[in-house]
Formats: sequence, structure tokens, C-alpha cells
Amino acid sequence: MALPDVARWSDLIIKLGDGEESETFAPSCLLRTEKGVSLSTAMSETTIVDCNDADAAAWLRRNGISLSMNVSGTGKLAMEEFDKWQAWAFSMAEKNLEVQFAVSAARNGGKFTGPFLLETFEVNATREDNGGLLMGTVAIASAGVVTWTAAAS
Repeated sequence: MALPDVARWSDLIIKLGDGEESETFAPSCLLRTEKGVSLSTAMSETTIVDCNDADAAAWLRRNGISLSMNVSGTGKLAMEEFDKWQAWAFSMAEKNLEVQFAVSAARNGGKFTGPFLLETFEVNATREDNGGLLMGTVAIASAGVVTWTAAAS
């Protein structure tokens, strides 16, 4: 039996840019419980009818028209980061992110980088779950071109 080469959850690192001239990226404490990344293609579609049999089932033809990336995360809300998240939410401004797959080039590691908007910032808690501690949840959406840089070999 051959086991697949899988990465650990800690190898997915979401880093927020500081917006400075020589930008520095740092992970957030909020994104330490659950995190995810998705790439999506928006499509247009049209029905193609069989030229030889008008009664035959038609097929949908789809064409890709745009790409987007979404980043999500949940974790304990570190109060020292609250002002950073709420300021981003109120600003409606783009922030650069790095979404790093922190494994070697031989294992297909690298990073996505690009501008993103904070779509939602949610704070919640329940008395019984998570020890009654505040949790934060974020949804972040790409706001332009996201590029991939493979890990250095």
C-alpha cells in the first residue's frame, strides 16, 4: 500500500499584509482553529442543440469568464487583534494577503498573493462551547488578480 503525501493543517498559512511600502505579511491569531481557501470560476452557459436531431437532448456549453478566490477562517478572538479586524471591516479597503502552502517545492509548495476584501467579520460565543470564549469568523474575497509563486527549490 502506498500512502499519499499529505500536508498538515498548519502548512496552510494565511498572512495579512501591513499595507506599508515594503509590505510585511504576518499570520493572524484568529485563523488558528479552522481555515480554508477556495478557487472559483464564474461561467456563462448556453444550450447547444443537435443539428441532426432537434428532438435529442441538448447539451449545455459553458465558458469560463472570471476567477475568484475566497479565504475563510475561524478561531478564538484575540482581543489585541480586534481593532485590526474591525478597522478593516469599516474601511472597505483592499488588503494584500499571502496564502501559503508551507511545504517544499518538491511537494508543490508555494503561495498565492493578491488584493482581498473583508466580506464578513463575525464575533460570537456560546456559554457551553469553546469554554464561553469569544470566537471570530471571517470571510475574505479576492479583489483583483491573485498570483501563484511556487516555493523555491
